[in-house]
Amino acid sequence: MHKQLKPIPHFRTEAEERAFWETHDSADYVDWSQAVRARFPNLRPTPQRPPVADADAAARAVAAD
Repeated sequence: MHKQLKPIPHFRTEAEERAFWETHDSADYVDWSQAVRARFPNLRPTPQRPPVADADAAARAVAAD
């Protein structure tokens, strides 16, 4: 006998989704017994650094204060 799963809501932003999953149990929304292991052998992290233009703008804003 399987438990009735709740539908996963649609989120407008990643922050909204993150806040939802911080306070909800995924087992109420996903049947983990049906999960399959996935491999991503060529996955590489994306560098997360601000563009130079943004850094210059931030420095000017600090200097203006």
